[in-house]
Amino acid sequence: MINKKVFLIVDDTEINRKVLKGFWKNDSGVEILEADSAKAALEILQKRNDVSLILMDVVMPEMSGFELLAELKKSDRFSHIPVIINTQSDGHNLEERSLQLGADDFFPKPYVEEIVKRRIDNVLKKSAYDKQRLDSLTGIYNFDTFCSLTKQMMEMDMVSDFAILRFNIVRFKLINELLGRKTGDEILILLARLIKRAVGIEGTYGRLEADNFVCCMPLGKIKENTKFNNIMVTGAKELERQYSLTIQSGIYLVRDRSLPISMMCDRAGTACRNIRDNMVKQFSYYNDEEAEKELEELMLIREMVKAVKGGQFHIVLQPIFDVKTEQAVSAEALVRWKHPEKGVISPGIFVPLFEKSGLISKLDMFVCEEACRVLAKLKKDGVPICPISVNISRVDFCEPDLVKRINEMTEKYGLDKKYIKIEVTESAYTQNPQEIIQQVIDFRSQGYEVLMDDFGSGYSSLNTLRELPANILKIDMKFMNQLENSGRAASILLCIVKMSKMLGMKTVAEGVENQSQVDFLRNIGCDSIQGYFFSPPIKPMEFRNLLARQKDSNGDNGKTDKIGVLLVDDMKLARITMKDALGDEYKYFEAADGVQALEVLQKNAHEIDLIITDVVMPNMDGIALLRKIKSTPAFMEMPVVVVTANDDSSDELHALEQGAIELIHKPFDFRVVRQRIKNVLELAENEWLKKEIWDMKQREALRQMKENQKVLF
Repeated sequence: MINKKVFLIVDDTEINRKVLKGFWKNDSGVEILEADSAKAALEILQKRNDVSLILMDVVMPEMSGFELLAELKKSDRFSHIPVIINTQSDGHNLEERSLQLGADDFFPKPYVEEIVKRRIDNVLKKSAYDKQRLDSLTGIYNFDTFCSLTKQMMEMDMVSDFAILRFNIVRFKLINELLGRKTGDEILILLARLIKRAVGIEGTYGRLEADNFVCCMPLGKIKENTKFNNIMVTGAKELERQYSLTIQSGIYLVRDRSLPISMMCDRAGTACRNIRDNMVKQFSYYNDEEAEKELEELMLIREMVKAVKGGQFHIVLQPIFDVKTEQAVSAEALVRWKHPEKGVISPGIFVPLFEKSGLISKLDMFVCEEACRVLAKLKKDGVPICPISVNISRVDFCEPDLVKRINEMTEKYGLDKKYIKIEVTESAYTQNPQEIIQQVIDFRSQGYEVLMDDFGSGYSSLNTLRELPANILKIDMKFMNQLENSGRAASILLCIVKMSKMLGMKTVAEGVENQSQVDFLRNIGCDSIQGYFFSPPIKPMEFRNLLARQKDSNGDNGKTDKIGVLLVDDMKLARITMKDALGDEYKYFEAADGVQALEVLQKNAHEIDLIITDVVMPNMDGIALLRKIKSTPAFMEMPVVVVTANDDSSDELHALEQGAIELIHKPFDFRVVRQRIKNVLELAENEWLKKEIWDMKQREALRQMKENQKVLF
């Protein structure tokens, strides 16, 4: 039966249990459980989680009723169950001790049915009322009750100054994921008890939500060397040490008592958020400047929807240039807000507000559609187009239909998917890793390129690089700012670029502002650069003119960069013959043997796309070179073509065993060689893409398997 009351009678005397049980023999809404000892009672409570009330005798063998009562009140699982003590003695000492230990009521034997039932009804009503007022997990007041009690306290004391304190555990979501939900709940319970003990009867306290707790105290009671301050500081340090966490607090000094208590808590929360990224500072005060800022933000949020519909937003494009050819090869779409009264509003102000208000998805889709519109116009005008990347908020990556919406947009404007690139910030990954990994896999499999933006700005960059299947890395501009004055920044940049090459990822450096930075990036093998040295963000028409100028100056859609080919042969005439066969469309590097070839690769690997090597050479032959290339992480993905004059199949077998992608026999037909090399390059590119998509799916399958194992075990 729904809402059935379950009473547990604990008494070692059977007749006492029968008498009490008989009071409800005709009441189908009550279920009676019996235990003849404290041990038996605990066994029942372990099995049943629906006990409404415990009726307990004091005198029992092995464990007395007082001992059982103390045990129950210490337990997080059983402390909420109301307990009524009964005994044959009518001494006030027993009654006083029962209430001290946490009993909800006391009545003597012999039992009077009407009195017993009336007392039980009163206890159950009080228990139900308490449950409405208390937080179910921590046992302290819930937020509604806190607000009510705080308002009463301030109305009763019009003299004292009060402060609202809001406590927050930094990155509690991450702690929950690492340590598990059970440990997370344990931390919340301990923090709630700490706040309750520190406040005592001198103020009010409660749980706002999740890992947010609040209390209200007279201002004089929270200063240094007060009971509250000493208990909170000592207890917080112990919690932080035990669980490797950080507790921060925001403090709002109550100036206007007419404000709702909830708004006071919001202001304390604003103060707390101001130090969210500061792992040293433990607390912050709310001030009038923040009040003005908060009011201004609220006004902007109200105007946002009208601003999007009213054409106040527009995009600008910041070109991204190939570091070797210094030609624009793509662009990033950046959103701007020109307010009719306030003028230009910085994205640093309105983008976080869009995220906070839940409107960021509208803005992201607006930017994406504007980028598609620009590309479609360029295509219609006959201007050679290049990809435009759009930033997607971490909020959008939680939407299951994100890829579908972007697909619909590219189809609407008749664009190939390769012309829209998706940018995801590293910080977004750290907050929603699993959702973002799956979405990136979906984007890649559909044909979109995905950029990891602001790499190096987060707390777990290497882990992000390992897990997130993006194929382009955008290096955070702070490395550019430090490049000329910090040798360590230069070394880190070099390592990032090399690591990206080993992972098959292209690199884009942001914030490039001078020629020395360009030269350094070119020398270490960075692929592309973005920054004011070449171009600030420009209007779409200016971007169109830039692409048109490139077309006019190059005559081939601005693409002057050639595929790099390393020719390895001890005979110079053979290298000349191969160049004649392939023609002028490639950039050539040469080596007379395997040792020289490795030296050339060390210096120019970022410019070499294909290796063609003879088999028979002094010092290091072609097979040994092939073996070395395929065992070196920086070179192992490069396609290698082996050339031989041997008619039998031994060279071909050895070459294929060591990882060669093609074998050409001497003498050769120029036309056949030229077509074979083109086929090899196309095959290598397609195989790499297929392999990466397959690897992404394998990683996701492995992650899903681990998640399922967690659920099972």
